[in-house]
Amino acid sequence: MPANASAPFLLRFGLLVAGAGAVLYAAFVLVGFPQSSVVERAASRILAGDDYKDETLERLDPLIAAIEAAPVVRAASLRAAAVVTLRKAETAIQNGRRADIDIHMDTLAHMLPHALATMPGESFLWLALFWRDNTALGFNLVRLRILAMSYLTGRNEGWVAVKRSVIALALWPHLSPVLQEAAAGEFAGLVQSRFRQVVDILLGPGLAARAVLLSRLADIDERERKSFAQALYRAGVDLAVPGVDRPDARPWSK
Repeated sequence: MPANASAPFLLRFGLLVAGAGAVLYAAFVLVGFPQSSVVERAASRILAGDDYKDETLERLDPLIAAIEAAPVVRAASLRAAAVVTLRKAETAIQNGRRADIDIHMDTLAHMLPHALATMPGESFLWLALFWRDNTALGFNLVRLRILAMSYLTGRNEGWVAVKRSVIALALWPHLSPVLQEAAAGEFAGLVQSRFRQVVDILLGPGLAARAVLLSRLADIDERERKSFAQALYRAGVDLAVPGVDRPDARPWSK
C-alpha cells in the first residue's frame, strides 16, 4: 500500500482505538458513578457529624466492594469509601464487635494505601492511616511520621482538625516539639472557628497539654476567647482564658 494511501487508514484506526478507550472508560467510571455517588453522599454526611445506624452503613458494603474492585475509579469515591469504612471500624470498636473490628481494619489496611497512591495530598487519608495502624498494631513512635504528613497536607480543614486534635493531643507527651506546636496551633484554630467540640477536647485528650493550649488562645480574636470562656463556665469549668476576666459569681451555681 502506498504511504499516502495508508494515512487515512491509520487515522481511522487511531480514531477507532480512541473511541474504544472512551467506551471502556465510561464503562468503568460513568456506569458506576450513581453507585459511587451514594457512598460519597454518605461520607459527606458522616464528616458533617451525622449519625448512621449500623444497618444503614452495612447496606453500603456492596458499593464499597465495587469501588475497591474497579480497575478505574474516581478519587473522590476512594476517599468516600475510606470515610465510611473508618466510621464502621469506630462503631465496631465502640460496640465491642471483635469480628467486625478485624474485618474493617483489614479493609482499611489495603484501601488506604491505594487511596493515598491516588491522592497523596489528602490529609484525611494520612490521618486515617495513622489511626488504623495505631489502633490495630499499637503505638509506635515511627508512625508519628504519618501523623506529621496529615498536618503537612492539610492544616485548615475543620472536620479533619477536630478528629486529628483528639488523636494527637491524646499522644501529647510522645509528640515532637514540631508536632506539639502544630497540635496547639490547630486547637487554637478550632476555638477561633467556634467548633462546638473544643471544650470536650480540652478537658479530655487535651488534659496533659491544657496549659499550653490555653496559652495559645492569646493569639486569637478576643470575641472568640470570650465565647470559649463562656462555654467553659457553662460546663462548670473555672479556667483562666488569656485576656478574659473570670466571672465573680459562678453562673452554674445560680
